[in-house]
Amino acid sequence: MATNDGQPGEKRQAYEKALPQLSLRVDDFSWQGICKDHPRLFFRRLREPQDNIFTDLLIGEMQPEIAVRLLAEFIRRTGPFSTNTVTARDISSAETSREATLAKYEQVTWMLTTALREVNVQVKSAMLDHREDKFDIHIVVSTRHW
Repeated sequence: MATNDGQPGEKRQAYEKALPQLSLRVDDFSWQGICKDHPRLFFRRLREPQDNIFTDLLIGEMQPEIAVRLLAEFIRRTGPFSTNTVTARDISSAETSREATLAKYEQVTWMLTTALREVNVQVKSAMLDHREDKFDIHIVVSTRHW
């Protein structure tokens, strides 16, 4: 008699079924990822082809490991990158404490690099950049895209 315990494919299917549903909205300027069951989750990526800019990577109360899976789906659905730099814009303001800025940098960098790897984009490096009165993250990826 066959059992369904311990089969990797079955575990993955069960895990994916448990993921919340990500909906995609599009306007003239950006793609937005939202989740009906988690109203504080919000992803935004600008649509300008020369830029690979994320302006919002908000996960609310969602577990980061689940949010990263949804971010990978969002990246997959919004298409490949046109250059080898991915930017998360305005992660912190200049008035924010150094400790809080570095914590946000670590969180956003982990989310983006993990999601990028899930869609088979090789991450080469990440850096924090001070732009005017804000901080951005620039992630350099391989030129090979999915």
